[in-house]
Amino acid sequence: MIDDVLARDRPLDESLAARISGSLEPRDRAFARNLAATTLRRLGQIDDLVSAYVTRPLPASAHTARNILRLGAAQLVFLETPPHAAVNESVALAGTRSAERYKSLVNAVLRRLAAEGKARAGAQDAPRLNTPAWLWKSWSAAYGETTAHRIAEAHLGEPPLDISVRADTESWAARLEAERPRTPYPHAR
Repeated sequence: MIDDVLARDRPLDESLAARISGSLEPRDRAFARNLAATTLRRLGQIDDLVSAYVTRPLPASAHTARNILRLGAAQLVFLETPPHAAVNESVALAGTRSAERYKSLVNAVLRRLAAEGKARAGAQDAPRLNTPAWLWKSWSAAYGETTAHRIAEAHLGEPPLDISVRADTESWAARLEAERPRTPYPHAR
């Protein structure tokens, strides 16, 4: 899915629907979507983190290994996946794809990220790293650096989920452990 979005300009949800919608249980599908969305949302940071541990740039032909490193880094640094699970699954994934020759690199880089990644990420300028240069330049020219930084920062957050139910709102709110709006929507009962 990452390759679809980055190399083929395909929307994430379209790629998700085409590649895994029917083949995974709902919980696994939700995790896959969250992992891909987080990887894309934090791509600048992730690439910066990974590059700190890769001594020589990966060749263009290693795009699968690069994406496996990105997915592993997203799990370790941003999704709080247990390190053993993120590293083991990433190395296993490298073995099943065209990244077999990069399994040792994936293992070494992700182990370092498991130990040091969160601290390194905390020192990064996340809004700047995750905003494409052309967009940052445009926002800075139009609004100034401070406002551009705030706009970019707002884009890093996961949008809240808004579910509107037509009936039995109290019961649904309790079941979902949800927060109800102070002013109900006109169709809420």
